[in-house]
Amino acid sequence: MDPGAPATTIRWSHIGKTMYRLVVCIAASILVVVLLFLTRVSPDRMLSAALNLFLIVVLVTSIRWGTRYAVFLSFLSAFAFSWGLPPAGHFHLSDGRVWTVFTACLVTGVIASHLSGRARQAVF
Repeated sequence: MDPGAPATTIRWSHIGKTMYRLVVCIAASILVVVLLFLTRVSPDRMLSAALNLFLIVVLVTSIRWGTRYAVFLSFLSAFAFSWGLPPAGHFHLSDGRVWTVFTACLVTGVIASHLSGRARQAVF
């Protein structure tokens, strides 16, 4: 940043990085839903299949980018899971499976980002 620049100067590189990460999170959620649709998971196995895929995505994201993105991806995972339940295209917020996906993703993401942050501090 230029020392002579005013304090209100926007750092476009940070905005671009944030937008890139948000797009990656959205694309990862869509990819999980597409994988669930293409593999034609039976309705009684939908929760376990979705949890396995969403938790991997949330875990990698939270370790790499931190808590903010883990929380965002947890909401997005619950939304995507709810949207993909039959009848597809509806929000099923009263369904316990949606809350299970949200809670599992949120807890996993927050704990993983906290532990990875502590590991980074210990190394440096």
